[in-house]
Amino acid sequence: MTVRSIDIRYYNTGDLCRSLEGLHHVKTLPCLSVVQSLEGWYDVRLGDGPLLKTVGKGAFIAPSAVIQNLTHHDSPESGVISARWVFLDVIVNGTHRLDSLYSFPPLMPKHCLDETEDILSQLLLRKSLCADLSQIYRMIDLLLRIGVWKEHRDRLAEEIVAYVCEHYTEKIDYAAFAAKLNVSESTLFRKFRAEFGKTPAHYINEFRVLRAAELLATEEIRIRELSHRVGFEDEFYFSRRFKSILGVSPSSYREKYAENPQKSAPQPR
Repeated sequence: MTVRSIDIRYYNTGDLCRSLEGLHHVKTLPCLSVVQSLEGWYDVRLGDGPLLKTVGKGAFIAPSAVIQNLTHHDSPESGVISARWVFLDVIVNGTHRLDSLYSFPPLMPKHCLDETEDILSQLLLRKSLCADLSQIYRMIDLLLRIGVWKEHRDRLAEEIVAYVCEHYTEKIDYAAFAAKLNVSESTLFRKFRAEFGKTPAHYINEFRVLRAAELLATEEIRIRELSHRVGFEDEFYFSRRFKSILGVSPSSYREKYAENPQKSAPQPR
């Protein structure tokens, strides 16, 4: 395939450095993620794949909407896990998400780890938008070099994710959703179950909560305003869903993970 254009629709980067030995998370993200451990390591399983370890400054690459099973392990020497990451939503040739067109190895190849570390280090300096974008394009170039073109991709699953990305802030009508994709509502529901292991409502609420978590860690925003901004009509229902998905309330999440001048904080992991 000839790549004619690359559009960066969204990116977010962060780091952590703390003791989290044995902390386990199960989650999905609405975008592609690259996560590198510098001290300590992750036990990681992506979807139904094998259990992997990010030892020796290893990094894992997780496509959007794939279930991530993550366990943190502190370095025996320092007593902490130190990690960095970038989340990417990239559109290729104006229509397709990068991870719908290419398959990536779950672990970054060893010969790419130094380059990965340099890119993530430069991103965390947050010099300017232009400096950030230059590093994001470096990461995309790296991913294209190690990625494998998908001969048979699931266009309907791709269109479902794209629709949710575009409309998650709205009240989503499933009949209109299905009609937009030229399928029946029953087909839409079956596809959600088969592809993501969730009902449409569960998937969309999880998507909204993860977007809310990103905003909590980077912006000063009232919970009521936040809930409406990510598509929840009721702030109390939003808080219940947030806690059921991430294990803490929105206010507790902000206290634990909000960025401060001394150290960037982790996304839920």
